Amino acid sequence: MRIYKYKDLFSLLATLGWLSFVYSAFKGFHFWYLGFIFFFWLSLGILNYRHESTLWLMENRWSRFAKYYFTLAVLGFLADYIIGQALTGVWSYPFYNSISDWLRLYLLIYPIGGLSTIELIYFLASIFREKVVLIHEDVKNLLVTKLEFSTDILLILAIITYLISKTIIPLSHIQSIIIVLFSVWIILTTFKLKYYLKHWTHWIAIIGASAILSIFVHEIPNTAVHEWKYYPPHLFPDYSILGIQLWLIWGWYLLVLVMLKYWIQIVLLKGRK
Repeated sequence: MRIYKYKDLFSLLATLGWLSFVYSAFKGFHFWYLGFIFFFWLSLGILNYRHESTLWLMENRWSRFAKYYFTLAVLGFLADYIIGQALTGVWSYPFYNSISDWLRLYLLIYPIGGLSTIELIYFLASIFREKVVLIHEDVKNLLVTKLEFSTDILLILAIITYLISKTIIPLSHIQSIIIVLFSVWIILTTFKLKYYLKHWTHWIAIIGASAILSIFVHEIPNTAVHEWKYYPPHLFPDYSILGIQLWLIWGWYLLVLVMLKYWIQIVLLKGRK
């Protein structure tokens, strides 16, 4: 990649790009987020290029990049529209009124947002001098894998049950069930990193740091314009700091963990075979 020769300059220019969109949010521009995450991804992707992260993957392993991008788009739709809005009602998009708004959300914002999350993970890992070293043990027959799979099945059944009949199970019950199941999934998937990555406890710290930093750079500008708006879910107290609800720590940890899990499965493990 030619621009890597001048990575500091181009990363600086991209940084000015995402900072300008943050500024636009505080000035009242409701649709600030796509520009922000694109330049945020680009700035970190340039710095991380030698680590063969997402920008490198796009240029050198296009088919694998496309598969990961498509996976992020599908996961984004399922997590956002089906679970986040229709199923649990914990957020909405007050200013999204057209098909182009929703296409932008699911075809661009969610996939690029996922790519930027991976780049942030790699960036923090490089700061802490932690390299991605795969253990790649056989995890198919592990108890934690079977429990994680069972949790996946329960989540799917809960979603199907709600979609079949909204009247049989009250929304509040479904919301609580979904939160509990996701919490169990978070614990199991976090522990499962032990069988994929060397120094897995270090990676838990990196995931946590990525989640906290993401809250600051993604959520605080949004408090000025509410391109998306949150509604406190059941089982979480309605506490907030700087306009940021504390339950988002749980949500962002889940999001970062999902991005890393599928990055390992689709990109890293496939690259070793």
